[in-house]
Amino acid sequence: MPLIDPRMVGRTYSGRAGKTYRPSMLVTLTLGSHGPVHSHLRRGAYVAPCECGQRHGPHDDVLGAPVDPAGYDYRRRAALDAIHFARVLDRWWQKVRRAAGWNVQYAGAVELQRRRAPHAHFAIPGTLPRRLLKQIVAATYHQVWWPRFDELVYPVLPGILDEDVAVIGGAAVGV
Repeated sequence: MPLIDPRMVGRTYSGRAGKTYRPSMLVTLTLGSHGPVHSHLRRGAYVAPCECGQRHGPHDDVLGAPVDPAGYDYRRRAALDAIHFARVLDRWWQKVRRAAGWNVQYAGAVELQRRRAPHAHFAIPGTLPRRLLKQIVAATYHQVWWPRFDELVYPVLPGILDEDVAVIGGAAVGV
């Protein structure tokens, strides 16, 4: 018996007067920021101050721009995002299907936000609990980004002793 039900849509619900409903959901996934950016946060009539201390208007030209361009880790983080974003999404969908128990299908688009972080929107025919999706996001990010790969672990690569034995971390291992 397969672990994942082959159906491709969520379950149906019966409503009043015998009508059948199959709800859908929209999911947005965003990678972390490369640093603080200028923002316009409105809570009713109150506009919260930005990281820079000012209150920006909703159409201010600086919105989405780095607060401190010198401290904005764009080059390194953008390179890592470009390398890993597709892998993060692929792993996320694998985990969603396993957790849901059915072959979750989707339609989506990937775009860059004004702050240049990758951002994806997906439509799913069916619903999943928000708590489950948050757990999947946390587990996926941890799994894909660990261990760190931008720090040198083995500064000296082991050499080959002979054709049948290799040195790995100071120990001879038969090949």
